[in-house]
Amino acid sequence: MTKSHDEPIRESLGSVADLCSLRRKSGTDPLSLCEGETVACLLTARGRGAVATIWLKGHKAIEIVDQFFRARSGRPLSAATHHRIVYGHWQHESGFEDVVVVRSTADTVEIHSHGGTIAPQLVLSALCKAGAMQVDPQQVFQILHANPWQAAAISAATQAATLQAADRFLANADGRLVRAIDEVCETIGVHAYRADAIQRLTALADSYAFGLRLVRGWQIAIAGRPNVGKSSLINRLLGYQRSIVFDQPGTTRDVLIEATAIAGWPVRICDTAGLRWAEGEIERMGVARAKDTIDSADLTIWVSDLSQPW
Repeated sequence: MTKSHDEPIRESLGSVADLCSLRRKSGTDPLSLCEGETVACLLTARGRGAVATIWLKGHKAIEIVDQFFRARSGRPLSAATHHRIVYGHWQHESGFEDVVVVRSTADTVEIHSHGGTIAPQLVLSALCKAGAMQVDPQQVFQILHANPWQAAAISAATQAATLQAADRFLANADGRLVRAIDEVCETIGVHAYRADAIQRLTALADSYAFGLRLVRGWQIAIAGRPNVGKSSLINRLLGYQRSIVFDQPGTTRDVLIEATAIAGWPVRICDTAGLRWAEGEIERMGVARAKDTIDSADLTIWVSDLSQPW
């Protein structure tokens, strides 16, 4: 084997060694970073939604919730049995909010409020003012799942824009990625299986870009000369009037980006300015941004007017 071929293999072996090391350390409890604290977190995605879920854990969790929650039955949450669904009102400085509260364990509470931005933020603000420490969902998933790979997969699923993308992440939450890494770790030290280990590692590395697209979406650029129908095409693809359509060239000056799904996969469709020799500074900036968008796109759809020369 030549040196040029051996070098990438040694680098791959080093990467696997790092993965094996991380697997051995995966038993650490992330909650120890905030030991003694009562932590609160918004588990559901931010933005529009019917219901938002706030998670609270710590020795003061029940005590803090009882400061703001008034059950319809009139009984405090501390008197509720585990896993019992309790309906009531959450009182805060702006009024009250209808919520459903579940006491999961002796020190864990789930608060289900209206979705959106304001309602869950009012609940979180009240919890933090009463002594809870807000953490991000990734930390919570690490607390709930000792295996870091499983926690990462579930966290990524909450960021997925489509059901199909979320299903891909949740498929890894059952330990598929962990098993694949374990298999590589077991064979990496055996010379006879070295090539097989490298092949498995390469396949894992190749899936990285695909995994990123499941969260960010694939970027599709609609490009071409001015006034060839780019904006009309993006409006048809999206199903509504997103871009202004006008018969005068140069209507689109900036890059318009809209998220949608194609066959269940998340995509971002970009309407770009027409490519031509620009006279004004604003138009030159638009053409430059169009070229940058084309360079970074996963796919470029070139639109042309068949009545004009190519």
